[in-house]
Formats: sequence, structure tokens, C-alpha cells
Amino acid sequence: MARFWTGPLTWALTPTLHWRMPTGTLGMVDLRSLPDQGLVGPTPHGLALFVTANSTNLGGDYTLLGQAPRPDGLTLTPADRTAWRTAFGLPNPLGPGTLADALWETLTVQADPTGVDRPMPIDCGIDGRLELHLAGALVRSQPFRAADPEATPLIDMVQRTYRRYRQACLDGIHPPTHYRKLLGSWVAKYRVPYRQLQPSDLPDEPPLPPETTLTESFNKADSSTLGPVQTWTEFGDFAATNSWEVVSNRARVIAASTTLSLVGESARAEAALSGSAHYAQIDIVTLTNGAANEQLGPACRFSASVVELYCSRLLSLISEYQILKFVGGVASQIGASFSVTPSPPDVARVQADGSTIKAFLEGVERISVTDTAITGNTRCGMFGYSSTGTGAEADSWIASDLGIAFKPYYDRGGRYRSVASRGGYL
Repeated sequence: MARFWTGPLTWALTPTLHWRMPTGTLGMVDLRSLPDQGLVGPTPHGLALFVTANSTNLGGDYTLLGQAPRPDGLTLTPADRTAWRTAFGLPNPLGPGTLADALWETLTVQADPTGVDRPMPIDCGIDGRLELHLAGALVRSQPFRAADPEATPLIDMVQRTYRRYRQACLDGIHPPTHYRKLLGSWVAKYRVPYRQLQPSDLPDEPPLPPETTLTESFNKADSSTLGPVQTWTEFGDFAATNSWEVVSNRARVIAASTTLSLVGESARAEAALSGSAHYAQIDIVTLTNGAANEQLGPACRFSASVVELYCSRLLSLISEYQILKFVGGVASQIGASFSVTPSPPDVARVQADGSTIKAFLEGVERISVTDTAITGNTRCGMFGYSSTGTGAEADSWIASDLGIAFKPYYDRGGRYRSVASRGGYL
């Protein structure tokens, strides 16, 4: 039996400044708007859904919805549904049903494609399915179908992302035709005519095949600049452009400032993958245990302009593995931690596929969560923090699109089609 609660995230001061689940929580789905996610604590803004063991009491700041083995076993009363609609600012009344129904409706048909007022809609993975995860369990899964009501806010969000990404390409932030590769990855995923994914006021530009893998060896002379394979941009509290270095063919996090860190030390590879369904991976070769606060992990869906990303981090100070997201430069832990004592070398991987974000350690999936905050970004990188300047080192970085076979096709009438590996002309 589990308990289900709504309430705020809490502001943590260690191991870095970030929003986290309240103590005793087994899992969560973040239902805050994007502006609320980008606010610095300690005052919370917005609410999330949490699950705890039946013996846990989160206290007066949290509303207990009830107890059940799963969210689809907890039926909401009319009063519960009205309170839920008010709490999350939904435009329409909730239909009758369970907590799982309310959560699904909030993240699909009543989601906000802009993220300004409410959470954005669940996106499907490369398998074409919309999925909702809570506390490591799959709550609901259904195929994406363009005729379903869930598709309306999702297609709206995709079109907005396309407009933004296309303009970034025209502005020189991404390669000139890269938005057409992103469009190609969407055609294969959603299996709809590509023109449905473009705003009607933009030109009819056919998609291009998506396929990208990026690597970095760090095999170069000791330097304050990362490389040599990729060009890197560094962010951090210690120094905006000098938070990482290469030492003995490894990427090392430079010692962070003595003040509490807000963003840690992140680095972005300035090359884009073809789609936003992708992963990033690094070999963690040094992570000093003990009292030192050392952290390392890969980052995916990294914005090309701001500190916005998903990352996994292995923490020596508290022997945990976590997933973080950065929205507006502010970190939030999503999902429960996995308890593990670092024992480098460790291979860490973070993966974003639709709205399912996963973290792997040594090739084993350790954390799986649903989060809708970050969409469309196609760059990857690394995240780290070091209290010593010598205790966090990485090697062998790689980032790659999650594969969907795709090839362009023109029929006998000269009309553009595409063929995805799952079959069919689109």
C-alpha cells in the first residue's frame, strides 16, 4: 500500500542548491509550470504529486489524496477532482475516475503546450507510445494516434518547438538545415505527414534523415579548454568560461567556489544531434569518496543558449545516483535516488526519450521518471561539481540519437513520403 500526496518541492542546500522531493518520498511527477521551476528557493512555487510508503506522513504542507497499491486503484471523489483542478489551474473539470486518470488528463488533454501556466504535455518515445511513470512503475502506456484528444496539445507543442528550432538554425545557432533533421526524427516517431508538424504559416520544407553520433576522447595536451574532438562551452559558479580542464587525457572539474553552488559546473558540446530522443554517456574515472563533495555525470537535451538540461550525477558525499533537470538555470531532482557507493571506473548514462528520462549506471537502468519540462533540445554535455579540484574526472564522452530507421521517398507522382522502420508511407 502507498500514500499519494500533492504539495511543494523543498529547497536543499547540499550537495548543491536544488529543489528536491520531501524526505521519505519514493517518487514524484513534477506538475509545476516552467516559470515556477526556474525560481530559486527557499520559497516554493507550484506543486507536484508524490508517493510515499503507507507509514510515511509528509506533514501539514502536503495534501493526502488517499492510499492504494497504485494510482489507478485510488478513486477520486467529486470534491477531490474539484480540488485538483483548482490546485493545478486546469481549464476544464476533470472527468470521473482514478488518480491515474487525473494525472494522465493533466499531462495530456489539459496540458499547456507553452508550459507557462501548467505542465507541458507528455511526449511519446521513439516506439510511438505515450508513457507515464511514477516511483519506477509504469502507470499508463498507450500509442500516439493523431486522432486522439491527447494529440492536440502535443502537436501544438511540437509545432512551437519546430518554429523555435528553425529560427535558431536561421540565426546560426545550429547548422543551417538541422531543423529538417529534427523534423525527420519526428516524422518517424509520430508517423504523421510532416506538414502536420510544421506551423501552417512556415514554408513547406521536407524533412531530412536523422542520424548522429558524437564522441570526445579528451586526448590532448593539458589545457584549460576541453576537446580536441568537440568544441565545448563551460558554465559554472566558479568561472563562467573556466570550470573544466583537461589533465592527463581526462576532463577534470575545477574546484568550485566556496559559496554554495546553484548550477554546479556544466559543459556543453557545441554540436547538435538530429533529434531530442537521445542519450549521453561518460566514463567516471575519478570520484573521491569521503568528506569531499565530488559529482559527475552526463547531460542530455542541453539547450544551445542557456543552462537547461537533464543530467545524471554520481555523488561521493552521500553515495547516491540521481537525475537532475535544470530549468531557468535552477536544478530540481526528479525521481528517487539510487543508493550506491562510487567505485570508479563507472559508466554513467542519461537518456531522454519523449517524456521518459532514464539514468543508467554500469549499463543497468537505475532510475526512470516522467518529466515534461524540457523538449526539443538536441545538444549534450556533462555535469560536475568538485570541492577539491582534483576529485572528479571523466573520459570517453559519447552522445547519440536513439535510432529510428528513416529514409526519404518520393512516389511516382513526385510527392514526398518517408519510410520508417515500423513500416508505412507517411
